[in-house]
Amino acid sequence: MTRARLVGLDLAVTATPPVGGPHTTLSYTFLHARELAHDTVPERPLAFRPRHLLTLSADYQRGAIGVGGDFRYTAA
Repeated sequence: MTRARLVGLDLAVTATPPVGGPHTTLSYTFLHARELAHDTVPERPLAFRPRHLLTLSADYQRGAIGVGGDFRYTAA
């Protein structure tokens, strides 16, 4: 690959309860990743770069111990 262009948008919303409970984050990423045309190769999408990425994350902290998890959904 000689040249590429990445254009995107990233949005995130975080919720933190006032007393105890899990801290959650919902985020969405839109990515338009293209390999630019050169010589005889036309412009084409970059491999392994999902166009849509949705992530849900939750973390719980109790004293010195914490646990968390993430869920990710990707679509072309």
